[in-house]
This record gives sequence, structure tokens and C-alpha cells, in this order.
Amino acid sequence: MPDGSGALRTLFLHPPSFEGFDGGAGARYQARREIRSFWYPTWLAQPAALVPGSRLVDAPPDGLTVEQVAPLAREYDHVVMHTSTPSFGGDVRVAERLKRENPRLLVGMVGAHVAVTRWMQANPVEARQVVNEGIEKLTGKALSDDVLSMAWSHMRSTWDPIAPSLFESARAARAAGFLPGDANLDGIYDLSILNEALRRNGLAEVALPGSGASP
Repeated sequence: MPDGSGALRTLFLHPPSFEGFDGGAGARYQARREIRSFWYPTWLAQPAALVPGSRLVDAPPDGLTVEQVAPLAREYDHVVMHTSTPSFGGDVRVAERLKRENPRLLVGMVGAHVAVTRWMQANPVEARQVVNEGIEKLTGKALSDDVLSMAWSHMRSTWDPIAPSLFESARAARAAGFLPGDANLDGIYDLSILNEALRRNGLAEVALPGSGASP
């Protein structure tokens, strides 16, 4: 139930993921690295600071499992979860587990992949400045305008996972003996959520390669 102020009791959650999950650069990559890194989840912390009585749980760096987080659902009316295109399927399962713990729980998922990419495409000068400020904060020194402009000219901001490149890399890996001959990548991409976001923004959907693309 809402507290005395009328606000819903809200949990801000960076959801649990698999063992060894790497949350570097504030993203939720479906990968492991030898050196793990985590950025503080400011995208959840900032709104949490504005909601009275809320709590922020950053599960991956604390190694918290779904079963460890699930009981928290009983204490809250609303959970706001960060998600991303590669982690959405797993995040949905976390939300389902929370709902089993508290069927009245309201679940909201936030992520800005398409919106941020559109802003970068529409505002390349401002986007370069934001990136350079981040580089300076991390390394202590910003890039020169010439270096940054040259680097930016070789980049393209996109929400398209460019699936053909993965399949081509898999073919090369199989030919070199690094990938088993019976490896099957069918179904490795689920673009349903991404395409729904694109439709809502009046943008063209992303299509996967035709049959036979998987090695």
C-alpha cells in the first residue's frame, strides 16, 4: 500500500544476471570479461533520490541472485527495473519471479536505447562533446577535436545489431576450427521488443537475415 505521503513504496532494481556478468560502461552486455567492471547505476539512483522511502538495489556487483532479491517484492508496491535489448529476456524472467512473490506488484522497465541513439544521430556535435567529457572524467584528459572528429567519422550510431556480421564471424570461426561444426545460432536474436519500440517511434523495423544465415 502507499505510504502516508500517498507515494507508492518503490524499489529501483538493477536486476540479477548470470554469474560473471559484466556491467561495464553502464550497459547490460550478455558477456563475461577477465576483468569485471561496474558503473554506479546513476540512471536508477537519480530518480530514486526523488522518491520518498524508495530503495536502490544494484544486484550484479553484489552477486545477488533472483531468489535473494525476490523476497524484497513483498515490501514494495512498485519496482522500476533497468533493462536493455540484449538482457530483456532475462529481465522479464526476473520480473515474473517478483510478481510470483507479490502478485499486486507493479513492474516498470526502463531503458533508452532507441531514444539515445536518435538523439546522437540528430545531435552529433553535442554527442561528441558528451562522449569526450566522459573520456576526460575516466582518463583525466579529453581527446583533441581533430582526433575525436576523425574517430567519429568512422562510427555509426545504430540500434541494429547487424546480425549478418555475427553469422559471418561464426562461419569464419567454424572454418578455422574454433567453432564446432554443428553450432547452430538460430534464434540467437530476438528483436521483438526492439521492433516494438521502433514501431512506436514511427521507425523502420530491423530485419534478420533469411534462412540459412546461421552456420
